[in-house]
Amino acid sequence: MGITRTRLVLALLALVLMNGIVWHALHAPNGVRVAQVAEGQGAATLVTIGATRVLVGAGADASVLRGLGTTLLPWQRSLTVLVLPNLKPDTAGGAVAVLARYRVGALLRTAFPGTNATERTLVDAESASGLRSLALPPGAELDLGGGAFISFASAPNGLSATLIYGPARVPLASTTPAGTYLENGTRLPG
Repeated sequence: MGITRTRLVLALLALVLMNGIVWHALHAPNGVRVAQVAEGQGAATLVTIGATRVLVGAGADASVLRGLGTTLLPWQRSLTVLVLPNLKPDTAGGAVAVLARYRVGALLRTAFPGTNATERTLVDAESASGLRSLALPPGAELDLGGGAFISFASAPNGLSATLIYGPARVPLASTTPAGTYLENGTRLPG
């Protein structure tokens, strides 16, 4: 009884997959990675350091899922924290889709009220996902580990978020440049 061709192909595919996982773990850049996952007015910014993934903003609609899908690896379908700095439809509209598709460890949202429709939709999505949101006051800081944190300050109708990592201070907004920020605060393109 020899090894069937199908088993040999499956074993080879498994070996290639494991090789890719190990390669990614060894060659992933050190530092904080910042990626825009939704463009324009309803921006959403994904901040990653190690295994910690924080999505700041949720975009205007479910199109944020496309951005997350191209930024994260296929097996990375969880977010440590989803932060909603304001509850305007153009920046929190994608939250329902994110909560439905991704495992979210915590939901932090501004204490400023949004529109009634946005509030109602968000409350329904929270209860469906089993999460309870926490109000995020101005002056709060979210520790990402590894010396990185996100600081929140008052802004019109919500909060502004700033990534602080070493000497780097990066505002997390639709104008945030994507890239990898190293410990010395420099930015690598891409």
